[in-house]
Amino acid sequence: RPLVPCEGAFEAAAWLSFAGVKLCDPGLGHDIYKRATGFLKSGNVRRETRLVFEMIYHSSFGNRQLAVEIAESLAEHVRHKLSIETTKQLRFAAFVHQCHGTIQHAISLGIEANSVAERMKALSAPPSCALVLCAIYFHLGVLDSEERWLSMAEIVSSQTKTRAFDSNTWSYLSDFSLHSADW
Repeated sequence: RPLVPCEGAFEAAAWLSFAGVKLCDPGLGHDIYKRATGFLKSGNVRRETRLVFEMIYHSSFGNRQLAVEIAESLAEHVRHKLSIETTKQLRFAAFVHQCHGTIQHAISLGIEANSVAERMKALSAPPSCALVLCAIYFHLGVLDSEERWLSMAEIVSSQTKTRAFDSNTWSYLSDFSLHSADW
């Protein structure tokens, strides 16, 4: 008996796709995508959820250029919304551009996500946006910009009590320390 597609199931499928990436298991990624593709056009799933799911799959296991196009569609779709979800989806799109598009566009999307977070005055969102920009500059080897965004993340994180954020911040701090010692 077929399962009824729902928003939560697609969100779970997207996270399972992330697991396939982290486990370096393309078979898992392809299997999840194959099982979910029949429901991708369902009216029971928000457009942005479908776009995120397809973007994750194509960025890691499928057509990288299509992932960039989907990232653009996602950014266009969510730009008019002022929400935490918007900041998350713009960060996802920035990551896809960092990997498969242009660095300039990745930076632009990261700054846009940060701007949305600041306008919302949501304490938990700006640090995540700053860490995306920190990662971009880390990979470019632009230490002054990386350090500036990391400092911004640390300042805001001192005002919040988010443990996941703290562990990400410490990870970037240790990477930055090792990276700057190499220069």
